[in-house]
Amino acid sequence: MKRLRRALVRGWLIGQKLRQRLLPRTAGPASAAPGAAIAPRLNGAVVLISGASRGIGAALAQAYAQAGARVVLTARSAAPLQALAARIVAAGGEALAVAGDLTVDADVQSLFDQTVRRFGGIDVLVMSAGTTGPHDRDAYTVTADEWTAVWRVNVEAVLRCVVSAAALARQQQRPLRVINVSSGIVGQAASRLGPYAASKDALEAATRALALDDASGLVSLCAIQPRSVRSDLTRGYYGAAMHELLDEPAVLAPVFLWAATAPAAVVNGRSFSEPALAADAQAASRLRAPFNASPAIGIFPVTFSEPGLASLPGAYLHLLENAQGFSPRAAEALREAGTSRRLFAYPDPQYRELTAAIAQEAGVSADHVLVAPGSSDLIDRMLRLFAGPGAEVVITQPSWSFFYAFVQRWQVALTQVPMRGSLEGGDLQHDLAGLLAAITPRTRLVYLVNPCNPTGTMVDPRALEAFVQRLPGHVVAIIDEAYLQYADPVQVPRLAEVLHRCAAPVVVLRTFSKFFGLGGMRLGYALSQPGTIGMLARADLPFAITTPAVIAAQAALTDLPFRQRVFEANQAGRRQLQDGLAALGLAAQPSQTNFVLFNAPVAPQTMREALRHDGLVLPQVDQFLKNYTLLAVGRPEHNAQVLAYLARH
Repeated sequence: MKRLRRALVRGWLIGQKLRQRLLPRTAGPASAAPGAAIAPRLNGAVVLISGASRGIGAALAQAYAQAGARVVLTARSAAPLQALAARIVAAGGEALAVAGDLTVDADVQSLFDQTVRRFGGIDVLVMSAGTTGPHDRDAYTVTADEWTAVWRVNVEAVLRCVVSAAALARQQQRPLRVINVSSGIVGQAASRLGPYAASKDALEAATRALALDDASGLVSLCAIQPRSVRSDLTRGYYGAAMHELLDEPAVLAPVFLWAATAPAAVVNGRSFSEPALAADAQAASRLRAPFNASPAIGIFPVTFSEPGLASLPGAYLHLLENAQGFSPRAAEALREAGTSRRLFAYPDPQYRELTAAIAQEAGVSADHVLVAPGSSDLIDRMLRLFAGPGAEVVITQPSWSFFYAFVQRWQVALTQVPMRGSLEGGDLQHDLAGLLAAITPRTRLVYLVNPCNPTGTMVDPRALEAFVQRLPGHVVAIIDEAYLQYADPVQVPRLAEVLHRCAAPVVVLRTFSKFFGLGGMRLGYALSQPGTIGMLARADLPFAITTPAVIAAQAALTDLPFRQRVFEANQAGRRQLQDGLAALGLAAQPSQTNFVLFNAPVAPQTMREALRHDGLVLPQVDQFLKNYTLLAVGRPEHNAQVLAYLARH
């Protein structure tokens, strides 16, 4: 249990750092912080908080009192309640402490009777009391009595209090807000927390049902899923070192203040992620999960963000674009179409001609092909369709940098398998055995880039064909072949020929952005078993691919002279860079792509800034690679400029 909790917290902290590096926030309209300007709305309100003797309940009681509310504190232990009430009163607030067991009807009745006598009624009911139950045994060994004990505290006690408070609200014709303290475990479960997970799922279901069944219009309910905070309870889960990384319970207060005062129509029957609300209240209250907790996926190439860089002669290097430009035949096809209605008309929504051309290229039938507006669209789509929040995804480390951004968006749990070998040895390689070993019953996707971005390496084709056939049927394999056309023919796997022998759905991704030089057209495609293609097509949008993209792609596929020129020029440029790096004694990884990974003798950013003055805009793909960085294969004169700079350092 401790290992699980540590892993979850460590993953969350690392995720925040990755998000900050990959997805820096852009300037935009500020969203009001939860709790801002709400004190006047709580002044004089009566707020009843269960579980108020310690932890989250105690922190919330103090926050509501500081906002001007009159607070009623309840828990089983009288002494800490009385002490907290005394501190609130000493600070100028009003507080009533009522000890009792909320699983007992008589104690619930006494609590409400004393509250009405002292304050006249209730405006906000915060159900914070809860228990995890056993957390050192699996669900099969928890006794029926132990399941029942957790249920009584986490669900039945809530229902008793909500029903009593709602009856009082209707009797007095006084609006009531109910805030149930839930958990991020909802919808996920966790090993050795079966009773707790089941009770919190039930609590949120009850919150929705009670919201639907209130005919008076006076009662509104919501649930808040707080982050793990520092408390006696969490200390037992995380251990001392990890426990110190957690926030204090007071950090939750702004969201609970907001939940007490937000319009009923905004909160009623809903569950909210506290971290999402704390980060962006407007988004969290309007967007559904996981978008309420995920920033926009932003990419900020310096060729667009810094004036003048896009016009430099070596600007194409920055996004690993084709050094030879794009297909002359594609350009000619677009010029010809520009004189007719076709260029501006809707495309065939089935893209039959393009699909047939791709199928012929790949050696499969058309029902094995799905076109899409970029292979990144397909990656995002597969995470959405096959994984979703909490599911496990297995990838190689390092991997394509923006895959991490999609992982953040869909809140999946990432398992990273380090590559074998080293850059110094020139033998970095996917660990296929390690990837297989990392798969668990919760794994939903396995993602492998081949040739790999950012290392440029390729798996032995026969080994990859054997790998996909060994994958268990409950996972979906994504083999991203964005750079495949640059590879030596003997290195190209024949995955299409083994699809019918795979237990797992295998999705091969290719793009027109790199080798074909059509990045601006936004066009990619998937090759897979027909059943999997049908599932992916369920997320299609009509006419998502533009007519110009269809025209250009069909023409580019047939432009064999251009394709041969691109391949040969890239082979020569890659040799130029690799031989030059070797002559300088700089470790580099043999590549099958249009880039080379090497160990820079200076800080990568220093090198990039210096070469910009020479008209070259190098890739910025070194977030996970120590002092390693990429050199895009450019035109001969640009490759020579890079090598000359390195020779001076």
